[in-house]
Amino acid sequence: MERVEFISQEADFNADTGIRTETMMLNMGPQHPATHGVLRVVLYLDGETVVKAVPYIGYLHRGIEKLCEHITYQQCLPYTDRMDYLASICNNIGYILTVEKLLGIQDAIPERAKTAEVILFELGRIESHLVGIGTNALDLGAMSAFLYCFKERERIYDILETVCGARLTTSYPRVGGLPLDLPDDFEEKVRNFLKVFPATLAEVDSLLTRNRIWIDRTKGILHFNKQFLTCNWYLYSFNCHPFNISFSVLIRNSTCPFHQIYNKFICHSNNLIICNIIVHNIGDSIVR
Repeated sequence: MERVEFISQEADFNADTGIRTETMMLNMGPQHPATHGVLRVVLYLDGETVVKAVPYIGYLHRGIEKLCEHITYQQCLPYTDRMDYLASICNNIGYILTVEKLLGIQDAIPERAKTAEVILFELGRIESHLVGIGTNALDLGAMSAFLYCFKERERIYDILETVCGARLTTSYPRVGGLPLDLPDDFEEKVRNFLKVFPATLAEVDSLLTRNRIWIDRTKGILHFNKQFLTCNWYLYSFNCHPFNISFSVLIRNSTCPFHQIYNKFICHSNNLIICNIIVHNIGDSIVR
């Protein structure tokens, strides 16, 4: 990515009008409230028109890899919470799976522990999507959709708090299984959530999916194609679905016990979850 220090914009001189114009460079973030301290965008303005925007990510990076060089595998776990605090339980489990594979103890993990991790992973994934959809709607002026999404996210937080005592930064799983069994009312709480969540999801769908403002501000915006995907492999999972690619990092490894249990949820149901991956041929914001 180009560096701001070497970006220059030559002034234009209009011989007919005698007016000398110059593009103004403006820093937006990382201290700006809209960028939450993790993003800097260098804007080039021609009057009120943004002619160029250069994003600079990575302001949240805290040298986690270096810190983890001097501590045990288990002590690394709290750092994974902070990597993406919108779905910290997902980062916890992803890290634990990696360490267990590295140690060669995947097959020694109790099935009950892995089943619990799959359920918690899915709850974390849902809460992350709720934040994404809700805040996206809020940025476009849809306050109601934001409140609906965060109401359901709070229900998931209540479940996580029952499991591990924490709502945002969980640090729950352990290398080799779980520190404690699930609470007795865990199943009841999850089933209660599943009873009310579809209605809220339908409400958000009715507010946004056919909303003219939502469509105008997302349809045809930030369009990617398959060629971009092949050159930028950080697009994965649901980001592949707009390109008509049914791919998930969760189900690609058929030998891992965690993924085997996940496949049961997706493919075989057993009265748990039936999941059909929706794909599309257009890779714009509204499809994602």
